[in-house]
Amino acid sequence: MAQPLLAAQNPDGGWGFRPGTKSWTEPTAWALLGLHGAKDGSIAVNQGIAWLLSAQSSTGSWHSAPGIDTPSWITALVCLLPPELIGQDAHRRGLAAIRGAAEKVPTWSDRLRNWMLGIKPSQEPMARGWAWVPGTAAWLVPTAISMMALKKYGGGAEEDKVLLQHAESYLLRRQCQDGGWNHGASKALGYDAPSYPETTGLALLALRGSDSKSTSRGLDAAARLARHCQTLEGAYWLRLALHAHGRNQIFEPPASHVPDTRQRAIQLLVERSIAGEGLLWRS
Repeated sequence: MAQPLLAAQNPDGGWGFRPGTKSWTEPTAWALLGLHGAKDGSIAVNQGIAWLLSAQSSTGSWHSAPGIDTPSWITALVCLLPPELIGQDAHRRGLAAIRGAAEKVPTWSDRLRNWMLGIKPSQEPMARGWAWVPGTAAWLVPTAISMMALKKYGGGAEEDKVLLQHAESYLLRRQCQDGGWNHGASKALGYDAPSYPETTGLALLALRGSDSKSTSRGLDAAARLARHCQTLEGAYWLRLALHAHGRNQIFEPPASHVPDTRQRAIQLLVERSIAGEGLLWRS
């Protein structure tokens, strides 16, 4: 299963979204998450880690690709890799960048400015997530990935506990009427928005350890979505999410086109996690 992923690695050590394309941080991080610790993958992993470390910015964050100056959610994806793999200092600085990228609680001056501009105050100031790019609106996927990184490696610091409480509130307040999640809005134009397999799976992985009624509703929705899922990535995230909450549901992934690098990496990551390797959480 790892061989096609190994064959797709670029000479510079990174991976593109498809074999033979320019190396980007996201597919490189996914590939390393799937490959690290796997048999016969050590050389490729070492080369990939060298590429990642060369791409880390002075602020500790990672950007979408070399030459792009804007920090992004990908920092959290990279920080799901073990600190002993990417280096303790690089990992520590990455976690600090994740904490700094979380939505901020409005200060009194923010509230005054918003009042002067006619902007209504938020009804949920303690529901804070992460954006694709810091300083913009929060979305489900970067919030879920950031939560997983802090849960796995935050070390139980009080700051992390607060951030995780706010992020869990963010997820639960955005749960769709059908029990699952989409990219971030449970309603659109006054109508209930449907959930998606990929985002429902990631939300439930971020909520691993929660036994609330909302989480139970989400798992029921995941089981329903899994029976009719038409995307390879969605099927694998749902399968892993159900497994992570102790619900092992057997289903065949849908027939799909030839997977790209990201999909191959996620498939390998999920298969290894279900086999008992703690790649997204501590055992």
